[in-house]
Amino acid sequence: THGLRISQVWFTLAVPLGFLLVVFRLIQSIKRDFQDLLLKREVFKGNKLFD
Repeated sequence: THGLRISQVWFTLAVPLGFLLVVFRLIQSIKRDFQDLLLKREVFKGNKLFD
């Protein structure tokens, strides 16, 4: 953009890049869950955010 003096490419790629990162993390979680199920381990439920 002209006002911020930042290339328009960064704004154009921000949403697809963020989406790809989310999909990448989702695939990692699904892979971990399937491995846990195959090895008869308890599936990871996440850590507690607040006490």
